[in-house]
Amino acid sequence: MGPDLLRKIIKDFGSIDIVIQDLGISDIETTTSLKDIATVSQKLDMNLGCAQDISSILEEELTKKGWGKILYVAPWSWDKHLDPIRYEIVKAGTVALTQTLAKRLAAARINVNCIVPGYIGGIKNLNIQRMKTSELLEEIPMKCLGELADLVETAHFLITDSSKYLTGQVIEVAGGKY
Repeated sequence: MGPDLLRKIIKDFGSIDIVIQDLGISDIETTTSLKDIATVSQKLDMNLGCAQDISSILEEELTKKGWGKILYVAPWSWDKHLDPIRYEIVKAGTVALTQTLAKRLAAARINVNCIVPGYIGGIKNLNIQRMKTSELLEEIPMKCLGELADLVETAHFLITDSSKYLTGQVIEVAGGKY
């Protein structure tokens, strides 16, 4: 979603209270093809660029209201197998965007937080999951993949009043793997 689309949504449907933006990718198979790796890199870059591009609109809209929630979901751990360097760059960019916006928007009572998904079973590319799960379980301290409910419950906490005094936080939902 770009700035123009966000402005249209606000115009057509009214103000925004909560925004959840997933900066990961999900529709590309594991590959070593340079063309596919370039596509992965472009999608990750585009997702981070889009989040940055619409942040000023979100800042403007939510500041008018005097409250709101922004939740970024960094690229998922499965994404690192598609392009490890770009994954780390976009993950770091997502964290930096979260913490920068959190400082700028805290006085307006706008919470900005981030979830960094670990290896969540059954949600992303099943080919990657089949190929990598047994070796990854050795690296994950809890010795299991996460479940979608782990992410959903964390997101729910971060967008409700239960977290009204949290901003700029980066929560790794990763079974102890950092």
